[in-house]
Amino acid sequence: MKLNRFIISAMAFFIIFAGCILSSDPSSGGDTDDPGYSVTGDTASVSSSMGLSAVLLDKNIKNINLKSGDYDGSYLVNNAVAISGESGVTINDLKINKTGSKISSLSATNVEVTENVGDGDCKIQNCFLTNLTINGGGSNSVEISGESKVTGNMNVNKKNVSVKMNSTIEIKSALITNACNLIQLDNTEISEPIIDNVNLNIISGDLGSQMNINIVSDNINVLKLPAATKMELSGKTSGLNVILNNQAAGEIPNIIIADTATVTDVVSIADTTVDIKITGTVSNKISALKTELITINPESVGGKTVEKATAESFSAERLLNFALAKFPKSILGANKFPVIYMDDYDQIVIPANVNSVTYPTSFSFMEKNFTIDWTSSNESVLSNSGAVKHSQTASFISYISLTAKISCETASVDKVFRTSVMPLVLTTTTTTYVSNPTTTTSTTYVSNSTTTTMTTVAPTTTTTVAPTTTTSTYVSNSTTSTTVEPTTTTTTTTTTTVEPTTTTSSTTTTTTIVGSANVYINLITPTDATIDFGAFDNMLNKTLSESVTITATLDEAESWEWYLNGDFISGEQNNNITITSATLSYGRYTLSVKAYKDSIPYSAFIEFDVHN
Repeated sequence: MKLNRFIISAMAFFIIFAGCILSSDPSSGGDTDDPGYSVTGDTASVSSSMGLSAVLLDKNIKNINLKSGDYDGSYLVNNAVAISGESGVTINDLKINKTGSKISSLSATNVEVTENVGDGDCKIQNCFLTNLTINGGGSNSVEISGESKVTGNMNVNKKNVSVKMNSTIEIKSALITNACNLIQLDNTEISEPIIDNVNLNIISGDLGSQMNINIVSDNINVLKLPAATKMELSGKTSGLNVILNNQAAGEIPNIIIADTATVTDVVSIADTTVDIKITGTVSNKISALKTELITINPESVGGKTVEKATAESFSAERLLNFALAKFPKSILGANKFPVIYMDDYDQIVIPANVNSVTYPTSFSFMEKNFTIDWTSSNESVLSNSGAVKHSQTASFISYISLTAKISCETASVDKVFRTSVMPLVLTTTTTTYVSNPTTTTSTTYVSNSTTTTMTTVAPTTTTTVAPTTTTSTYVSNSTTSTTVEPTTTTTTTTTTTVEPTTTTSSTTTTTTIVGSANVYINLITPTDATIDFGAFDNMLNKTLSESVTITATLDEAESWEWYLNGDFISGEQNNNITITSATLSYGRYTLSVKAYKDSIPYSAFIEFDVHN
């Protein structure tokens, strides 16, 4: 037995050791003796995912040079640092938390300028991004230059931020949810758009708030624009399309086509009143499905007045643009697609209890038929056929892009959704029956209508239950091995013993079931559950022995549990906890809390770094 254990241990060691030698992928960490980075002065050269996480914690590092490879983690930029990459650098998720940061010459699936940047600034140069989210920045804020491209969505959610773009960049689509400014950096005359489609979905507006769009675009689609917010167009666009599918009742949008603006077509398909002031140039025509709902000031612009439009008067390309703005709410918001669709932000969330999705394949709009083909950026997480694979790491959310190719007649256009696939919820529960000293531990992964349960019972008892039943049956006889079907309550075993004197005696032993239970655990946090952690900058200085007290709030919560990196913290049963850096090693930590309200578990987590 000892020899077998030694052989198994030696084989395991060899496999691990061999894996470390062979691996050169940055995501794997490379050689175990190699920390994945080297430092010269204030500059770090990084070759692994772990190395990148490590140098981002060092406040003395000002420049980070990434070696070619995939960096598949999620990284926090908490210091003002310049990150540049060699050819072939790809980052999964990068969150910029500090003003003065710069990224250049790399590819990334998701980049977010977070609210921690405040009214500061950051620069993006020669980067190839799938999604860019701007939640922070000020008037001199986010600068995008060089040959940068955003192939999916650029979401701008920060009020009054200025996004300044060089004439050489390309952005597929921009969703604007707060009054901001989109400005071309240089004065180069260009004909190709900087942003193909700008979608204005302004969630709320303060009186006097104003936004300026001074770029070249194919289309500017007005989905929602509160009356308190003035939108001024001073650049060039092929189509100003007033759609207003999200407009509040009685809200008349305030739209201005300024002197310097040039618009090919102004079109309204809105079902509500539209008022447009025009001092710039409309080179083709002004039209509306309902002419009585649109007012232009002056009434004639270069001799042009409002014309009556019909579905037949629009090209397939123009109809596709309308459908692009209309279809998510009508299709994804109609519960035909088993996901959470965040309408305001054009994002999809796939909950932990969804194991597969059925993609909608068609819809009708303006008496035209449209088809939809779906493509996932990562089929190991979400396949093109709709199969979902959730991470089993509680705090790891898989971010992918889901592309809907919408076609009408011979024309087609792509719409890219940033998609978050939530991790499986893992819980362990122990139930002890007093009448029988048998303990059962069940570990359950919850997914859509599928529950996998591993059950361990005392070694003196063997219990088998058909997989379709939710009843576990426990046997009190410690000398009998019994298989119990769900419909069976008693098993009788007869033992016959023959004595040498040929006298036969018969003994009958009856095994009686003394305990059974139906157990259902609801692990799916309701969609309206929120736990507010309050303000915390996600950094603790170990040298200074910094500590922080974190208070979680959930109205009417009955009990609390805290976990650090997945390990239960004993003795912490209140809604607040103090974390002391002196007791922790350097690195990143995940602090999670579980609260119970009406016997339903709610959970949330935050990540923080311990640095020097």
